Amino acid sequence: MGNERHPEIATRLRERIVGGEFFPGERLPSRLELAEQLDVSSGTLQRAIDSLADEGFVEGRGRHGTVVVEHPPFLCNYGILMPCESAPARPLLRSWQSMLEAARQVFAEPPNRLSVFCEGDLQQSMASYQAFLDDVAGHRLAGLIVPAVPVLHLSDLVAGRNGNLPVVTYVGDTFPGVASVRQVTSTSAGILDYLQARGRRRIGQLIPGAWYENPRYEAEFLHPLAKRGMHCERHWLQVVLPQIPQGVHNAAEVLARLPDGPDAIIIHDDNAVQEAIDGIQAAGKRIPEDIVLVARGNFPWPDQYSAPVKRFGVDIMQLVRRAKDYIDACRRGEDPEPIIELDMLEDDVAAVRQLETADLAV
Repeated sequence: MGNERHPEIATRLRERIVGGEFFPGERLPSRLELAEQLDVSSGTLQRAIDSLADEGFVEGRGRHGTVVVEHPPFLCNYGILMPCESAPARPLLRSWQSMLEAARQVFAEPPNRLSVFCEGDLQQSMASYQAFLDDVAGHRLAGLIVPAVPVLHLSDLVAGRNGNLPVVTYVGDTFPGVASVRQVTSTSAGILDYLQARGRRRIGQLIPGAWYENPRYEAEFLHPLAKRGMHCERHWLQVVLPQIPQGVHNAAEVLARLPDGPDAIIIHDDNAVQEAIDGIQAAGKRIPEDIVLVARGNFPWPDQYSAPVKRFGVDIMQLVRRAKDYIDACRRGEDPEPIIELDMLEDDVAAVRQLETADLAV
């Protein structure tokens, strides 16, 4: 019966390490002392220590005993929870892919490590979901970055983490119990300033379905138009799914063919830019002479389009670094501000003669 206690003993020792009773590089008490403290047999204690060694918390150093490793997982193993797994038939959206690639770069330098979890897998596989929860409960993650919502398990995760796992979301709005990212300057104001300065007054918009009934979207991109002498007819709002390129193409072509239709189009998802360009050009319109294109996106990203595009967004590398800084501050016992602010960036993506489809198929 005693041997069955080793998971419990491993948990108690792990929590003492995470709680700071034993610091990285510090030697644990002798086996005899620990066995007496925990009221277990030497065999049970050994199994518990073996489990912690397998998890990367401790290591044996011969005559020097067992020590806490210099870089235990709760301090250097960062997680990112993707909405789904990338596959040839269902590639990740560009914003998600760019954040994943940025995270791989930021956490590439040892002792940092990155664990990638896929929400789609968690929904479909109880074994995968349980492994994820075990990593959280077992203090094997320093923190978690969540690039997008909805994440069905995020509420359960926040409720079950016992305050030990810093979580950063890039969702625009504050999620109870986690840190979130927002832009210091308004993307909407920057975009509308840009279009107004170019004399554009008829504003079409391609928006993801989840945005259509969002009060924040109306407040930022519809209500301010009249004060600027601009307008957007309701039928100039086209809901698109970037996962369906032909639908994006069709929506843009319809807008471009309208008599007295939009002289500018805002694309609210940079995954849809090239398809929108194709649709506008299929209608015989020129970019930017007839229709100016503005996209909301992320940086850096090696975009190559067949027509010039103005782009507004955030530096995705800075976003991941700031998320790491927040997680690290939490792990040091600090109480960082749960709102991470980033500056808005803008650039002009010039047209190129030859598209590199490999760069766009993400």
